[in-house]
Amino acid sequence: MTDTLTRRAGRFAAVVLAADSVCHLYWLTGATWPFPDERALSLAVLGLQAPFTAPVLIPLAVLLAVAAGALWRRLRLAAIVVAVAAAVQVPVRIAWAFGVGGRDAGPLFPWLNVMIYLPACALLALAAYRVARNGRTRS
Repeated sequence: MTDTLTRRAGRFAAVVLAADSVCHLYWLTGATWPFPDERALSLAVLGLQAPFTAPVLIPLAVLLAVAAGALWRRLRLAAIVVAVAAAVQVPVRIAWAFGVGGRDAGPLFPWLNVMIYLPACALLALAAYRVARNGRTRS
């Protein structure tokens, strides 16, 4: 049995990953809202220019959805992978917050990085770590 905090951590991580998957599916339609075009979307979301095409978006959306399902079920192995992937981003995002790299990203990315992406990665890493420590070893 898992405790309430681990269950909530798994649900939180699953919701974050599922929401990210839905965003990728939305962008797969060609929509760029709330940004005027694909370039502005890419700079705001990634801090660099990258393609928002089916060969890129479909695998990411599927991977995020599978990870969301695994975290919802509180599976340890998936939680370890998610915890590491999210934790690796934290120092990079801190560096970006202090102006290292990302100079071509435009004015929006630094704010989104500090206000949304950095806290989301940190919280996701902590939640996934909690599941990795106390979650299920088998489905």
